[in-house]
Amino acid sequence: MEKLTRMKWIATGLLVLAALVYVVSEKLGYYYVAAFSEAAMVGALADWFAVVALLAWWGARSLGAGSSADDRQGERDDERADERAVRPARRT
Repeated sequence: MEKLTRMKWIATGLLVLAALVYVVSEKLGYYYVAAFSEAAMVGALADWFAVVALLAWWGARSLGAGSSADDRQGERDDERADERAVRPARRT
C-alpha cells in the first residue's frame, strides 16, 4: 500500500507542477509552453477519470473488493448484458 500512496503523491505533484508551469508561462507570455502545460493538465485529469471509472466498473470485482451481494448483482448485470447483446440472424 505504501507504493500506491507514493505513486498518488507523485501523480498529484506532477499535476500541480503542470498547473504552476501554466500560470507562470501565461504571465510571462510563453504561450507555447502554456499550451503544452494546459494539455498536460487535461491529459492527466482525463487519465485519472478513466482509471477511476475502470476500477469502479471492472477492477473492484477482479481485486476481490465488495461483498457477495455485490458479486451477485454483478452477475445479474452480466446476464442482462448477455440478453441485450446483438446476435447475428440465423440462416435457414
